[in-house]
Amino acid sequence: MSDDPSRDDDEGRDTSRRDGLHPAQPGDSLGPDGRYKTLHKLSGTKAATTWLSRDTRGNSYVSVKVLAVEASRNPGFDSKLTNLEPWSDHKGVAHVANLIDQFWLEGPNGSHLCKVLPLLGPAISDDVWVPVTFTPEVLRKMCLQVIMGFDLVHCLDICHGNFCPANIHLKLQGVDDLSEEQLAAVLGQSAAQPSHQADSETQGLTIVQPVDWSRVDPKYFSTDILIAGFESSYDPRNPPEALGTPTSYRSPEVLIEGARRADYKADNWALGCTLFELRTGTELFGSGPDTEVNGVLLAMIKTLGTIPEPLWSSWADRRLYYYDDGTPQFMDDDFAASSPLEDLLTESSTTAASRNGPIDSGEAKLLADLLGQLLRYQADDRVRADKAQHHDWFKL
Repeated sequence: MSDDPSRDDDEGRDTSRRDGLHPAQPGDSLGPDGRYKTLHKLSGTKAATTWLSRDTRGNSYVSVKVLAVEASRNPGFDSKLTNLEPWSDHKGVAHVANLIDQFWLEGPNGSHLCKVLPLLGPAISDDVWVPVTFTPEVLRKMCLQVIMGFDLVHCLDICHGNFCPANIHLKLQGVDDLSEEQLAAVLGQSAAQPSHQADSETQGLTIVQPVDWSRVDPKYFSTDILIAGFESSYDPRNPPEALGTPTSYRSPEVLIEGARRADYKADNWALGCTLFELRTGTELFGSGPDTEVNGVLLAMIKTLGTIPEPLWSSWADRRLYYYDDGTPQFMDDDFAASSPLEDLLTESSTTAASRNGPIDSGEAKLLADLLGQLLRYQADDRVRADKAQHHDWFKL
């Protein structure tokens, strides 16, 4: 959840404009014959709002993601997630949000594709670290689940296209048998606030606030995860013109040469960045989804060393920071000093120890080895998930 009013304002404006979001509210009946009753907003962005809903036919709780009209035109490459039965023996099947149902919704802003998913708990981001403390052992288990789910996605011939902690969710436990009233007591009542914008488009609009996970009793959070957020997924044989992956999780070849270089191997790089963040609670390269490309590349070089050719020469802005022989133009410690992965892991555990537990030298060495295999500049050399899940780090 975000307390940033600008995020709410963006949603308010997108709810009011043609091609924007659908102005859903708690208590709406969506889908054929009003099958899905919305109860509480789980999340909201410019691209979609996700609602905790009751499937009145199956009498179960699900997540209904209502895409904005514009996002509905390119909804991702996730149709293979509708039937995972043939993959029932794969260890990752329990950790991928399957596509239960989908339907079109006609609203005042146009046609919206709606995707029905399993009930999603909080994303593994800053929101969940507040009420929950995970031991190192549990964090390693969750990272292994991430890799197993990630491997299944690639076995299905899908590139995720937006792999990061924001699209990895904890499963909820102990809520399936609750009544709607009991569930509202657990999650808090839906609250709405007026848009902060004063323009004519958003005047009079109210924005439903998503669940504040920091106020939910941690006993309802399991330590099992689900990978979701497939709206940017794509066929690896046909990469998109624009990639959904946040800048700081993009591979160097994608940052320098563009989305045309996106494929499984770019996903593998994002997996490496994600595992670092899940274990430490801190982002590896950069400080958020709006991080500038050059800043992320400089952070990579600081940790992994100089980018090899031909990528190095393809980086047009390198001369802003380096001489032609690769020598840094600025020799202050913050710019020129290296920060190897092993050092970053031990340093991050010092600042995040109360949330993620300490990382001793033995664990740091093993995890740095695993991450180093995923974060290789030569894309063809990056380890695949089916091999990574057998790494010694998971045997501690």
